[in-house]
Amino acid sequence: MRLFSFATAFVLPQSDNEDERRREYILNALLLVAMVLFFAVSVISFAQYVTLPEYRGLYPIVFLCLLCFFASLYAASRAGYARIAAGVFVAAFFVLPTYAAYRWGVDVSASLLFFAIAIVITGMLINTRTALLSVLGIGVVMLTIGELQRQGSIVVDSYWRREYWIWQDTVLTVIMFGILAAVAWLSNREIERSLARARESEAALTEERDMLEVRVSERTRELRAAQLEQMSQAYRFIEFGRMASSVFHDLATPLTALSLNIESIARSQGTRDAETLAVLTHDVDRAQRATAHMEKLMRSMRRQLAQEGAREAFSLSRTLEDVVHVLTPYAREQRVRLCVVVPEEDIRTHNDPVGFTQVMTNLIANAIDAYADDARTSSTREVHITLTSAAGEASVAVKDHGPGVPEDALDKIFEPFVTTKEGRRGLGLGLSIARGIVEKQFAGTLRVTSSVGTGSTFTVHFPLRETQESSSE
Repeated sequence: MRLFSFATAFVLPQSDNEDERRREYILNALLLVAMVLFFAVSVISFAQYVTLPEYRGLYPIVFLCLLCFFASLYAASRAGYARIAAGVFVAAFFVLPTYAAYRWGVDVSASLLFFAIAIVITGMLINTRTALLSVLGIGVVMLTIGELQRQGSIVVDSYWRREYWIWQDTVLTVIMFGILAAVAWLSNREIERSLARARESEAALTEERDMLEVRVSERTRELRAAQLEQMSQAYRFIEFGRMASSVFHDLATPLTALSLNIESIARSQGTRDAETLAVLTHDVDRAQRATAHMEKLMRSMRRQLAQEGAREAFSLSRTLEDVVHVLTPYAREQRVRLCVVVPEEDIRTHNDPVGFTQVMTNLIANAIDAYADDARTSSTREVHITLTSAAGEASVAVKDHGPGVPEDALDKIFEPFVTTKEGRRGLGLGLSIARGIVEKQFAGTLRVTSSVGTGSTFTVHFPLRETQESSSE
């Protein structure tokens, strides 16, 4: 493993471009192979030069010069001139077989092998188009040299045709085959690496696309939630404005009574007889009750208009009565009677009173509106609100005797912008917002049962939380 790592260090590319790195890696590997080849050929040719009395090959010094030539190309590639070194290297691989074909004939096996190697190297180090053009150039060179040799214009040293192969020739051929195998191996190896990188890139892009889709989906949900929250705040004001006239009418009654009682008290100042004092005491009591009524109404209105609430301990019974108190004028205007049933013991919880107020306001107002679409004059125009608790859980049921919800609308009645109200009396957001508050803030459920012609019942069910610690668990 260490030997392999040591050898790999001599061919590692330095370019930042992926294609250039691949070509540089192949070039360095081929130059090292060429250096080894010509070192071996130099040794073989020197051995032949010494042992053979009639040596007709290239002198060993030629192969040593070629060895130095390829070593200089390798140095240039490592110095950052890989593209120039590649061009010179390819040119050299065309020059060598051309010279061999010129001296020993176009049919010499070494020339043919070198031409084949040169074509493959050209495609790997430059491009496929240049490799195809090199085939055309090789064909022209071989036709020209072959024709000149046939006509006798070029004298061919054809001694190799009359002699048997010796072991040196076999070794040289095997070395050439080794070069061809190395070139094919490098080509396939780099192709496989490129395919692996392409697969990794494709997988990374697919993962990134999936993550992007998830992020877009999450962001879309966040934007929808934010928009729904904003519309929830606006919806509260819309609903309150729709009931404002009857609320102000209900507020004007105690104000008038208070004003008359104050005038009566003012006129009775200084009087000490028992009858006058009794009337005065009665007027003071009425003024106090009117003031308390207005304070309760204003407190309920402020809670209705509150935009957000914090978790705190509050009474479900009292909060529910405040909601009914605010909606009573609106119900009276619609000729609907609100019937509230709460247990004698005070039911308390630690949660968001504003959220509870909003849910109850919406459900009761919807129950009142249910009679607006009911043409039956003899129907019971009542809304029953019942608060119960058992085993640490609370339930509030809001029941009306209106026309009911059609069966095909029950499955989607809690979806945003779905409404069964006629005209412009609803945006279809109230039930969706109410269900979201019940599920997220109270960890409860909001369900509906309805029958066409007999009315609907909306039931809120959630656990009671007695302390702040228990609510955060």
